This record gives sequence, structure tokens and C-alpha cells, in this order.
Amino acid sequence: MSTNSQKWNSKQNIEKYIVITCMSLACAGCLWWIFAPSATDKEKEALNTGLNVNVPDPLEDVIIENKKEAYERNVGSKKERNIYLP
Repeated sequence: MSTNSQKWNSKQNIEKYIVITCMSLACAGCLWWIFAPSATDKEKEALNTGLNVNVPDPLEDVIIENKKEAYERNVGSKKERNIYLP
């Protein structure tokens, strides 16, 4: 009688591990489906790859070579917006 119960227990253990494995794979698949990057995200990321992506365009803004002049312009623009420095 003990052999039948042992077989039943071993069969139940095998089924338990199969079910746990299937549920884990289903959970991993759902997480991938939810959080996987879309094609548009991949395209946006491809546009931002490369060296020096955030370098300013010298034609749009004037790059100020003198620090004093840059500070004076910054203070002047803050005064125009009525923001006073403490």
C-alpha cells in the first residue's frame, strides 16, 4: 500500500513542479508583454544614439565666449522677468 501512496506523492510532486513552471513562464510572458519597448520607442532611441547628441547648434544661439558677459546677460534677463536674486 505504501508503494501506491509513494507513487501518488511523486506524481503529485511532478505535476506541482510542472504547474509552477508553466505559471512562472506565463507571468514572465505577461511582464514582457506589458513592459517591452514599442517600435516607436525604439525609433526614438535610435535617433538619440551617437556622439555628442546634446551639443548646441551654433547657428541658433550665440555662444558667449566671455564668462562676465554671460553673467551680465543672465542677470539682465532675470531682471526683465522681475526675478530678484537673494
